[in-house]
Amino acid sequence: MEHIATTKKVHVEAVESLDERALGAVDGYLVNLFRERNFDQGDYMQTLTRTIASLWAHGSCVFIGRGASHIISRRYCLAVRTVAPWKHRVRRVENLLKMTREQAEAEVKRIDAEREHFIHRLFKIGIEDPLSYDVTVNTAGFSTLASANLIISAFQQKFAKQDEA
Repeated sequence: MEHIATTKKVHVEAVESLDERALGAVDGYLVNLFRERNFDQGDYMQTLTRTIASLWAHGSCVFIGRGASHIISRRYCLAVRTVAPWKHRVRRVENLLKMTREQAEAEVKRIDAEREHFIHRLFKIGIEDPLSYDVTVNTAGFSTLASANLIISAFQQKFAKQDEA
């Protein structure tokens, strides 16, 4: 976010207001009314795409979120989706952020909605479409290390196969 803000000479808050959430017409109008240089969703998407492509062009890298797997050709990336049952996710947020169960449930709902709207608005796909990912990992069934090892193994398998072809 800081790189995009610096590149576009806008405040980080302006970029963050567009990140992983879709602006409605009224929200967009109000944000544009008070934001410098009208840095909008289109500017964000263009700069995000350039930033991800530039980092990718410099060599192997890991992107978490931001729709990177929808920007870089699937031929060159491993698209991973991590999932977990509702109760597991709520409990994790509750513990990490020291929230009540009700607050954690609201936070998980908010984050889910923002991610879904972001992906749908910018890429015109459903975030839960299994064909949008090479691998889906249910993190409730694995430790963080085991989940990482599964993803590393999938990466090695996918790109070893391409090297042989």
